[in-house]
Amino acid sequence: MIMNEEIKPEISIAEGVEDGHPVRYYLQDDVAHSATYLEPELRNELIFPYMKKWNLMFSLDIDIRDIMMIGGAGYSYPKYLISHQPEVAVTVAEMDETAEQRARDWFFLDELIAMYRTEETHRLRLVTADGRQLLADEEKQYDAIINDAYSGFMPAFPLATVECAQLIRRRLKPGGLYMANVPGYDDIGESWFLQDVLLTLQNVFRYVLLVPAKGVPEEESDASNYIVFASDTHASVPEMIPYETPEGRRMYDKDLEKIFREFRL
Repeated sequence: MIMNEEIKPEISIAEGVEDGHPVRYYLQDDVAHSATYLEPELRNELIFPYMKKWNLMFSLDIDIRDIMMIGGAGYSYPKYLISHQPEVAVTVAEMDETAEQRARDWFFLDELIAMYRTEETHRLRLVTADGRQLLADEEKQYDAIINDAYSGFMPAFPLATVECAQLIRRRLKPGGLYMANVPGYDDIGESWFLQDVLLTLQNVFRYVLLVPAKGVPEEESDASNYIVFASDTHASVPEMIPYETPEGRRMYDKDLEKIFREFRL
């Protein structure tokens, strides 16, 4: 008999140093999902390289003012957007019901809310919900949707299916932008999950770009992060790299059980 049991990730808080500055990390199964500088003047700045790559969206010929982010953790990137992009409003979908309070207590989210009066301006909307379910339940459309949903090293597979890509496209305004943080290896040819994501999005969007973005440095590791950009608007960014997507499996909902068994990153 197979027992269906929800395995909840282990959450912990740790502190360290980045570039000579004290920082606090949000760890999920010992993997850093978010971080903040502790010095007041740096608390809304970005630490992780892959998050900085998301800022490339503002260099595209797309008017981005309304953003949805799937995955909150310590809310590093929403804090950055609110403090650095005054015309932008952000909706954050985080399924862990304890994450928002943890971000308020440990990652200066309350400080940001008060400083930028987001409860009055409605520039920051925090929703405790599964990101895919929120996309399905609401009719709201966004200029950009960002996917940073993980469980430890494991990406959120239900967000990588053709059906979800089609749903995301419906929730984007015409010509809007979807960005996903995708794990892989320095050798793209060995990154089967990344290739599947690229193939899946090519099945839905007219343009799919790939930008390398190293995540938290790992000793002696060839693991990497990539930011995948997908849109029906022609786009080009300086950091994008060429890639090939050989014919192979596309990720449909009915294949999820198989994908979980085969995942080997």
